[in-house]
Amino acid sequence: GKTTLSECILFLTGAESRMGAVDVGTAAMDWHSEERERGITISAAVAHCPWREHRLQFVDTPGHVDFAAEVRRSLQVLDGAIVVIDALEGVQAQTYSVVHQARDHSLPLIFVFNKMDRRCAEFASSCESAAEQLGIDIVPLQQAFFEDEKFCGIIDLVEMKLVRWNPQDDTADCTLHEIPESLLERATEGHQRLCSKVADLNPSCVDQFLEHATLQADVLRSGVADAVRSRSWCPALATSAL
Repeated sequence: GKTTLSECILFLTGAESRMGAVDVGTAAMDWHSEERERGITISAAVAHCPWREHRLQFVDTPGHVDFAAEVRRSLQVLDGAIVVIDALEGVQAQTYSVVHQARDHSLPLIFVFNKMDRRCAEFASSCESAAEQLGIDIVPLQQAFFEDEKFCGIIDLVEMKLVRWNPQDDTADCTLHEIPESLLERATEGHQRLCSKVADLNPSCVDQFLEHATLQADVLRSGVADAVRSRSWCPALATSAL
């Protein structure tokens, strides 16, 4: 799902006027005719897009083991890496190789668990399984939200809000809501775990966390950034690139 996620980023940031599709050979990142025919990424492709007040540049790398050399070359020029994992399939053999290479290059990592719209996809257990298999501390920043078995939102554990969208509309704007009472206890547990991980890295936050059992959103965002840069642990996001 790396190329599809890249296409989504390009579209939603306005760099592309439409979102390309791997399956029908219209993905901008799959520029080679062989890639469009086979529906797989063969060579690394570079793209850029505006993001807030920044210019985001990223490299979409192949996932197949036959093209691992492209990944190795790409890792040498990156400032950080997003590890995209299929929420259903989990960690694959190539995932081990790429993650360990990235750690050898001391790259900060963010994990994205994709295809959350598939039946039986489960974000929390996917994070736990990947952390155990890869030997990396993975900390969710979100919880997946389902309604009528459709992936239609996430609970933001930083802001403690429910972010919802229309699963039938690919370009629908997200809306913010209060977390439903039935999910509040589980969300609070996830929020407190995140606060604890941030406080562990920042002694100045410990007293506030112990006294209030929470940390302010700006403190958490700063703490997550520090954790990524220091490679102390890796944040995880839930998504469906489609």
